[in-house]
Amino acid sequence: MNDYSAMFSTPEIRNTHDMKLRFALIVSAVFSAMILSATYSAADVAPIVSPSPSASAVLSFTVRCPFSHTDTVDPIVMPGMKGMSHQHEFFGNTSTNEKSTTQSLLAAPTTCAKGSQFIDGNDHSAYWVPSLYQDGKRIQPTAIYASYTQLSSSSGVASPFQNGFKAVSGLTSQSVQWGCTSVDTQSLVTKTIDDVPTCQAPQHLFARTSFANCWSGLSMDPIDHSSHLENQVKVNGRLQCPPTNPIKVPLLTLNVQYPVATITNAGVSLASGKPATFHADMFQAWTNDGLAQRMRGN
Repeated sequence: MNDYSAMFSTPEIRNTHDMKLRFALIVSAVFSAMILSATYSAADVAPIVSPSPSASAVLSFTVRCPFSHTDTVDPIVMPGMKGMSHQHEFFGNTSTNEKSTTQSLLAAPTTCAKGSQFIDGNDHSAYWVPSLYQDGKRIQPTAIYASYTQLSSSSGVASPFQNGFKAVSGLTSQSVQWGCTSVDTQSLVTKTIDDVPTCQAPQHLFARTSFANCWSGLSMDPIDHSSHLENQVKVNGRLQCPPTNPIKVPLLTLNVQYPVATITNAGVSLASGKPATFHADMFQAWTNDGLAQRMRGN
């Protein structure tokens, strides 16, 4: 039995869900090594990703979306199939379920409008990750921080994601990092996806997942849920999108914050299996042309 076999809720659907999710994630190794530093909000104690000097940001903003609900559904990998997925934690849109559509998300409330900082009531997108357990006990996350960054490159200005855009990222050390953060201390970020750090109070555990920022322009949700996004490549010393994925979109980084102050690697597991199976999903839905407005600095 391989490392992915524990990712699924019931034996009869393991093979189907395994094949679909593995293919969706492995084909896209996101170059998140360009993201080297983080700053923090004293109010929210959250990592806000900043790109490195080699991939300088033209514009960046963050939306904080508190935890919404948990369920054994996956509207991207297992649409219409209630109870057929491993358990996920959902943020942002409060209606996300196995039947979610762009229209249903746009019409439903969002947790991204709650709080005092980093709020945006136009962000009705759905974000989700597999449930995390410490010694067999589920740890409910507090919030997800969605950071949208436009990177400088020769590919021009980034186009906003269209409503209905879907993607899955994770399962690699290039796309996922674990870390510890607090108001008064610098973040600790591990180098490999299977290395969950021990966070000492007042630090909090977080998991960071990055999505590639070059779109093919052909599909908003291909069969593998990931190949429509690729990383920028360096050509003659300058970053640009590859010919297969010529359209630059925002670099999306999702930071999940957990409430626990102390957590140890040995006792950590996910609904999808080992820590190395961590991944994140996004289903874009913005009202009032909200994402485009934010990307213009409004």
